[in-house]
Amino acid sequence: GEPQHSAMRVKIACSALAIGVAHPNRIYQVRELVRTITGNGCVPVILCADTNADVDQPEMQEMLQGEGGDGDVWKDALIECGRHECSWSGDNPLTRGWLAEPDQRNDYIVYRQAVPWAESPSPSGKSSRGLHASSVLRLLSASVIFKDRQSIVSDHYGIVADFAIRRTEAV
Repeated sequence: GEPQHSAMRVKIACSALAIGVAHPNRIYQVRELVRTITGNGCVPVILCADTNADVDQPEMQEMLQGEGGDGDVWKDALIECGRHECSWSGDNPLTRGWLAEPDQRNDYIVYRQAVPWAESPSPSGKSSRGLHASSVLRLLSASVIFKDRQSIVSDHYGIVADFAIRRTEAV
């Protein structure tokens, strides 16, 4: 017979934070972004973001470690692959002479697994609590792209990540 396939959900989002490290609402923006895209946590999420903030800035620490380090951890695809590269550089011909800023990471692909013990609406609209079938993201690779002079397309370099999605069954 025909192989049986079941649908899996993975949420993919793209966003940006207000420019300027000193912007007073940036941590609030991170919290709202995370709250909005994660919902009840039952679905894995991949977020592509231009945060205009290096990885050691407070808003990125908020993203990667969760509010108050609460364990709602997002993983940075480049860091998980052992790559500590910038995505904004003064060597980029499209930025030279524009801003006198050091090379830094401003752009990210971060991901978060589904939280398996979460409240999840059933098709009937009622909520149930328990371990639900979920997809598991497995990062295969990540790298910075468009860094050489012949391929530069923006003032920021691009980032690409390759994921495998594995389905786990409900228990």
